[in-house]
Amino acid sequence: MRINWPDGIDEAVFLRDYWQKKPLLIRNAFPDWDNPLSPEELAGLSLEDDIPSRLIREISPTEWTLQHGPLDEATLTGLPAYGYSLLVSDIEKLLPDFITYVQPFRFIPDWRIDDLMISYAPEGGSVGPHTDQYDVFLLQASGTREWRLGDGPVSDPELLPLPDLKILRDFKPAHTHTLSPGDLLYLPPRLAHHGISRDDRCMTWSVGFRAPSAAAMVADFGRFLGSKINADTLYPDPDLAAQKNPGEITPHAIGKLTQMLKDHLITDETLFAEWVGRFLTEAGSSGWLGPDADDSDSAALLATLEETPALERCTQSRLAFVAGEEQCSFFVNGECFSAGQALAEALCRDYRYNSADLQALANTRADRQLLAELIKRQVLLPVE
Repeated sequence: MRINWPDGIDEAVFLRDYWQKKPLLIRNAFPDWDNPLSPEELAGLSLEDDIPSRLIREISPTEWTLQHGPLDEATLTGLPAYGYSLLVSDIEKLLPDFITYVQPFRFIPDWRIDDLMISYAPEGGSVGPHTDQYDVFLLQASGTREWRLGDGPVSDPELLPLPDLKILRDFKPAHTHTLSPGDLLYLPPRLAHHGISRDDRCMTWSVGFRAPSAAAMVADFGRFLGSKINADTLYPDPDLAAQKNPGEITPHAIGKLTQMLKDHLITDETLFAEWVGRFLTEAGSSGWLGPDADDSDSAALLATLEETPALERCTQSRLAFVAGEEQCSFFVNGECFSAGQALAEALCRDYRYNSADLQALANTRADRQLLAELIKRQVLLPVE
């Protein structure tokens, strides 16, 4: 699958002129589009314990309710014919075949991609006018949906007094588009928008993109550095002088404590890159089963490569690398390994692999051990 960009636009132009700047409507983005999932099948997914789902209902323009899944059949069969939306997240992580539909958006780095969410709404259904803090591509999968867009980013929106939903109190659309199956709409962060179903088969797919917050980065980096510092490194004060008031924290002490923190917050590029890789791949790591997932030895695990012509990547796992010359830092769900550059690139580039190709790229004992570990932890799975 590839995006059928409008004339004069390609991936580079999109990133330069639209990404995080302004919306873009792409008519017939997927000309041969065929929706592989029905509303009934989506409803079935919302019944599952391990699949994140939400049911949003509009009682009136100022009254909305939110119910988190798993839902039950009585709730679904008792829904009205109007005024609700059913949303199911992490589709590609739980239904691995759906990773195919994320592939067209991988010109944006994998660590920025959050998930594929699919929603269904009968005629008139929506989730209300709102803004998002992330970029999103909205693909119309079946039926039609009308999108009303604001005129620019909203920094401090006024919201309805609802505890669980962030619905705009006063939304004035500046643009309106109606999307049909195969149409694609890109929205940058903080743009006010309101999508309304225009028939009873309306399904919309959302490919959302995450961005780490400064607060989360500082907190996580502090924990990471703390794990690297000797616990016996204590505050020294051999020059301590008697104080008039023992309760005072003196400017001299504050200066020494400040310098102590600065000395340990400054890191070399290698250590910082290790933290970055761990941090950016840690989220969404439910597919990483841990070192006790399989007690087979490396030789037995590597025999999988001999016995199985193809492997596939667990779509719940996040992979990334920081390039080196021959060896690089390779990250899997928050853990760091050393890997050959060529092997790391191949593992991160694809979701399905020829076993012989992986063996040919694993030129060192460390690379072969890495492949064994990935098979052991079910990050690499035999294709059945």
